[in-house]
Amino acid sequence: MSVRKTSIMCTMGNPNEIRLAIVDNDDFVLMGLAAFLSRHLPNVRLAWKANTGTDALEYATDPANEADILLVDMSLEDMPGDMVCREIRSRNRMLPLLAVTSFSLTRYARRAAEGGAQGIVSKADFPALCKAVKLVSDGHTLCVRVGGETIGFEDVDAAYHRLVRLPVNRIERLSEREKYAMELYSQSYKPTQIARMMDVSAGTVKTYLDRVQNKLHLTSRAELIAYWWRRERW
Repeated sequence: MSVRKTSIMCTMGNPNEIRLAIVDNDDFVLMGLAAFLSRHLPNVRLAWKANTGTDALEYATDPANEADILLVDMSLEDMPGDMVCREIRSRNRMLPLLAVTSFSLTRYARRAAEGGAQGIVSKADFPALCKAVKLVSDGHTLCVRVGGETIGFEDVDAAYHRLVRLPVNRIERLSEREKYAMELYSQSYKPTQIARMMDVSAGTVKTYLDRVQNKLHLTSRAELIAYWWRRERW
């Protein structure tokens, strides 16, 4: 992991304090991360927490909920982490976002970068996590080496302006639940598995997928998956 310095600065009441926000669907993991970071970075204070992407969007776009960095779990249950990053970044041009994952960085690094995050780090790599929190909250961005390729992350301002200038495309017409169902389906999950993950019936999942197919003007599930895999961004 390498670092790039940007001009983005965070305004803090206490210049030595890092106000930390976390979104993770597992409350045990969430509180464990907060406790670990507070123990190893004494100036870290948990400002707010959320267990769903929907709640994180609400908190992160409310000026009353100030934070210096938001840790975003990339595998949330109600919506993909890169979608959370994208939605927050397009509405908030100040809050640094650090993607975190229990899976290989290869799986999520590019999607996190496209979603407007300032870096990504493994939850299991504790030294890297501490370093990343300090750097990203201080206005730096990260670079990660994935499969022989270096993926760089934009600073907050650059990511914000890129995302707000994106034209509305067909995928962005989908609801968050439709996008999430389709993302899981594209990863070879069966409708019954998706239903359990989304806490809905298999029939509801089929309805979501039918709506996605119709809104994208596609004629088959195979064509739908091929289209989804070819997309460059949401």
